[in-house]
Amino acid sequence: AQRTLLVLDNLDTMDNAVRAFLRHLPAPTKAIVTSREWLDVADILRLYGMEREDALALMDTEAEARGVALTPEQKEHLYERTKGLPLPIRLSVARLGGGETVEQVTRWLGDATGDLPQYCVGGQVELIRGRSPNAYRLLLACSLFDREAGAPREALGEIADLSLADRDDGLTLLGQFNLVNRSENDRFWMLPIVQEYARSKLEREEWEAA
Repeated sequence: AQRTLLVLDNLDTMDNAVRAFLRHLPAPTKAIVTSREWLDVADILRLYGMEREDALALMDTEAEARGVALTPEQKEHLYERTKGLPLPIRLSVARLGGGETVEQVTRWLGDATGDLPQYCVGGQVELIRGRSPNAYRLLLACSLFDREAGAPREALGEIADLSLADRDDGLTLLGQFNLVNRSENDRFWMLPIVQEYARSKLEREEWEAA
């Protein structure tokens, strides 16, 4: 009877009844959904970290609101540690406003066992682990490589001991879950928060001998 926009956050945490409802929305209702899981829908917009200028502007806004003074060097450091992800930026500035030093916040950002990485990527990693052990092995393998250089496709397959088909299917799935990013020269890299979380998982894993 009326035009309605339905917004659902974290669809991946909802049951199948919600998904079924969304696939049969009564006209003229429209829906916007967010999900850590790849969705087969009409229009998809993949979200990445903010561009550098936008991220620095967010830091300035948050710092002003919390009475925090950030030097240009500190803002650049924070950008590199967060790669422009809004939630870690806002929480980092909030911790600075609470009296923590930049060194303390940096350690907090690098704590792979803390609440932040668990909240941001833990759910995606567990979904991958349950759905595709091959993709999970590739995720752990990718965490071993330098983030700037990236990991060659062939090397990841060798380390994870996978066939070419299993390797490529696994890397595609990791890309769909935004856990790895692919560069133009077909190398794969991870955001700092993802890499540190995956490395913490790798330290506790016992891989079978190839």
